[in-house]
Amino acid sequence: MEVSGWDAEQNVFAEPALWRPAGDDEARLLLRQPLRAGDLVYIREVRFSRAQFPVAYQVFEVGPRSSKGLREIRLARCVAP
Repeated sequence: MEVSGWDAEQNVFAEPALWRPAGDDEARLLLRQPLRAGDLVYIREVRFSRAQFPVAYQVFEVGPRSSKGLREIRLARCVAP
């Protein structure tokens, strides 16, 4: 998976991430970027055979930084009204 968006300092980033689905509209992933609750990110599955469209998620919880410099980020899928 590739995650992109704007970090806590408003810098654009794109980073590969370890993805853990947590239900239909929720996910958890491990990232190095400093994000905050409320930030929007876009997740795209990276496959060699075809391009995937990014899906918008909102950050609702950011865990502490691990010894490897990663944070667990909890996300909720954004749904159009």
